[in-house]
Amino acid sequence: MLASIPFVIFVLALMFWCGHLTAKFAAQRGRSRGVWFLLGTLFFPIPSIVLAFLPPHSQEKAVISTE
Repeated sequence: MLASIPFVIFVLALMFWCGHLTAKFAAQRGRSRGVWFLLGTLFFPIPSIVLAFLPPHSQEKAVISTE
């Protein structure tokens, strides 16, 4: 029982680090940090691979015309 506590802390820290890396990569590609942080935390490295194949978000798509 006592040995499982450091293991759980290590796993949670590793999950947080994986989520941070995925969110950082997503921000570089113009994607939402929060959603990709959650996906990276839970399913790393699959979201990073998906991000590598997605095209970057262009600024034109983010701007909504008010005409």
